[in-house]
Amino acid sequence: MTQVSASAAQVAASLSRLSGVGVRVTAVRSHDDSELRSQGSSLLGVALESDYLEAAVDLSIHDEEVRVFINAQQGPAGLVEQLAHAVVDSGQEILGSTPFPPCPGHSHPMTVAASGGRVFWCCPSAPDTAIAILVETADAGQPRSSKWPSDT
Repeated sequence: MTQVSASAAQVAASLSRLSGVGVRVTAVRSHDDSELRSQGSSLLGVALESDYLEAAVDLSIHDEEVRVFINAQQGPAGLVEQLAHAVVDSGQEILGSTPFPPCPGHSHPMTVAASGGRVFWCCPSAPDTAIAILVETADAGQPRSSKWPSDT
């Protein structure tokens, strides 16, 4: 859970800096939902992922408590990308129509994108142009590969 804690702190600090909204991590722990996942996979008739470890991350966003769940079995770039998406979704619900994090010069929020080992904030209309880097690993020169949509 150490890497999850570090990734969560990195995302929280970045969002606080970019938005001016207080975002802080209050707790990180493993979350055992194996019985529920087993029931779901049985109902759906799909194989259960054997290497899945879920983490629960508690945060305070604008003094409101939220909890997000992520797959903790990833490298730093995957953790940061998952956390950024989850925290932005929660923060946007709390802040309503205020863009979170605001896109410089626009009235919409920035989005998270990934290119190889690089995870960054970008404008939805320019998803390959980094505005602020969240994490950059050794394989950052690889072509863009994100499982997340680039426009939100």
